[in-house]
Amino acid sequence: MSSALQREIRQRRPFQSPGHEAVLGLLRTADLVRRQAAALVEPHGITLQQFNVLRILRGAGDDGLPTLEVAVRMVEQTPGVTGCSNRLEAKELVRRQRCRTIAGSISAGFHQGTRAAGKAGCRDRARTR
Repeated sequence: MSSALQREIRQRRPFQSPGHEAVLGLLRTADLVRRQAAALVEPHGITLQQFNVLRILRGAGDDGLPTLEVAVRMVEQTPGVTGCSNRLEAKELVRRQRCRTIAGSISAGFHQGTRAAGKAGCRDRARTR
């Protein structure tokens, strides 16, 4: 008897173990959720990584956060938080000041366009070397 996962991925042979099947099930589910989330944020011109940064900054409030702290708080650990912040600045979703700190706020247009999805304003602050 084949499992639902075996049928979904069209695997004919049984899994090596129940643990192996569980891990593959988690990976498949994570991929499905990631693709659905990407479909929600892409119409707003941002990636999931950029949304994650904006989510973290929104939670930080007006004081913002150092870039390294944003990196630590990422749901999905990815390199390049500084580059991600630069791209958000280019889209005018954050405003950065490159002296001792980086501070900014999300644009009103983005706020209005994403209110239904719970993606509101943010602050960004990061240390420079």
